Amino acid sequence: ALPQPPPLQSRVTTWEEAPGRGPTMAAKCHVLPVLQWLCLLASRPMLVLARCPEGIPAHPILWKVTQTGSGTTAYLLATNEVALEVMEPMAQPVQDAINCADAAYFELACPLSNPSLMNFTRHCDFYDSTEAKGTIAERLPNEVKNLRAGLVRLINQITGPCKQQAEQLRPFADSLENGASRITVRALEQRALRLLHPSGCKQQRQAYEESLRVPFSGKKPVYGLMDIGKVCNRTRISTIEEEKHLALKIEMRFSDIAWRKQVTNNFEAANELMRCGDITGLAALQDAGAKLELPWLNKDLLETTNIAMAEGIVNGFKQFPGRTLFIALKAEHCVTRGRATSILDLLKGRGFATELQARSDQARLGCQPSNMPLPSVQPLDHCFRPPDRFQPDTCRAFRREFTAALGDNPIYGRINNTRKKCIGCIRQNAPCICNVEWTNDTAFRQLCTNTKMGDVHGRVVLWDVTQNPGSKQLGSTTSEKTVYGMFQDCEGTSCYLDLLEEMKRREWFIKGEKELVGAKVRIRPLGTVTAESGTPVPGFLEGKWRWIIGALLTLAVLLCAAALVGWLTKSKPAKKKRGEARAPFPDQAEGHDLGQNGVKELPDPLLDPSRPAK
Repeated sequence: ALPQPPPLQSRVTTWEEAPGRGPTMAAKCHVLPVLQWLCLLASRPMLVLARCPEGIPAHPILWKVTQTGSGTTAYLLATNEVALEVMEPMAQPVQDAINCADAAYFELACPLSNPSLMNFTRHCDFYDSTEAKGTIAERLPNEVKNLRAGLVRLINQITGPCKQQAEQLRPFADSLENGASRITVRALEQRALRLLHPSGCKQQRQAYEESLRVPFSGKKPVYGLMDIGKVCNRTRISTIEEEKHLALKIEMRFSDIAWRKQVTNNFEAANELMRCGDITGLAALQDAGAKLELPWLNKDLLETTNIAMAEGIVNGFKQFPGRTLFIALKAEHCVTRGRATSILDLLKGRGFATELQARSDQARLGCQPSNMPLPSVQPLDHCFRPPDRFQPDTCRAFRREFTAALGDNPIYGRINNTRKKCIGCIRQNAPCICNVEWTNDTAFRQLCTNTKMGDVHGRVVLWDVTQNPGSKQLGSTTSEKTVYGMFQDCEGTSCYLDLLEEMKRREWFIKGEKELVGAKVRIRPLGTVTAESGTPVPGFLEGKWRWIIGALLTLAVLLCAAALVGWLTKSKPAKKKRGEARAPFPDQAEGHDLGQNGVKELPDPLLDPSRPAK
């Protein structure tokens, strides 16, 4: 049972009974302990610093997770999107869990404030290039005006710490009707909801989750449980009918001051409940948030997300046997609601044990500080790499070896003869295709194929890149453009080409144009063959041989076509007399003169002497 809430002073909200509606809210709050919490929290619409009920010390929601036989221990902390100042000072059990951990797991490998992730997630808020209707004005012509009006009203009414973010939303609202922006309806909803979370808006200074990452930076590895690519698709995939409903909801809900206040209370109440370690009250609060249709509390979304992250934790136990892990997840993933089974319950179903930890902010966990030597620098791509995909160690070792062989000369004498032509293609508004020709690359190709690491050797590859594949839009950054052979590189034979393609595609979003909304990358191995003398020779269908073989094949096709035409048009042999024609079959030569009866005799193909030749 939850404790009695402390007496409220001047900020008490009086709940009046409406005629014919049964017990008053005050009566309900008196009966159900959980509702006592909700009534208390409803009276604090702008709560910032959490304050726990009398007799209940502040303490985090922290579990100890173990698996029999693995020797690995994990400490799982429930967090929230909130500014650090709301949760300060950091609880002692949380500090102990971090100090004892050999590695950390968060929902994403890097915070969304990371420059690489910020660049990558730009396109996540915009319709994909394959959409025939790529703007809200095109998709929702009858709803766009009212949608814009509802957003503008919301932006004008926002005050306090979220005012700056509200003004950042205004250009998108203003551009809805003229179709200048490709932002999706779901992305607009997400951005509008953030304006109703005052303590969340303060994250721009420093978020609580980021403070949990700081002790690991440069000292211990950090991994993500969710693929940023899949998170990205949440705001991009929807039907026009779904968007019509969502646009109407944005127009009506965000214009309702009472509804907005309920959402703000739900945000701020979660901070207080987590600060006080009240997992039961948190579950009730999430049920209330689901009734407000907060998208991150959608049970379908939570169900699939929880399963994916639970699998990531299981893999973490396998990767670090006998070690200690620190895991931080948002609170909604730690509570089972209907078919959305919590991550903790999913782990229990797979043989793990979970135990709720310290009941005080000052309690100690009694774990041993980490002493495992680990590399302090992680690969630059770990922020946006799929968490369940890795290149083999031999692939990474080959890359290091070949990079060292290139030294300070990555070009290695190669010449790109068509770069200017392709730049012209890229800059034009219409769709186009360009082929890059690499010359003077003999030394590079020889170095690649001769570089070996054990059983792994190099193979020269070309990168074919397509901007906005399938786009039906015009414009230098929105139309479809393909450049074949844009990059020439060397990869080890043990590397997974599909993973290389996906990582190169994601890098393009990070380094490419802000307006880029779609990309495709394909790798073409060249397969250079090295002669015994050590001089590289072009492989089959490469270099000048490609043109020679092509010419020979074309000539062969033409000769075959000429022979076929000649056979079809040659004159037929003269007919033999009927008797001669039927000579092979004398028993049928008499008594069957069909011509005498005026019936035209049909030719017998079996008696045609030219049949064997045909």
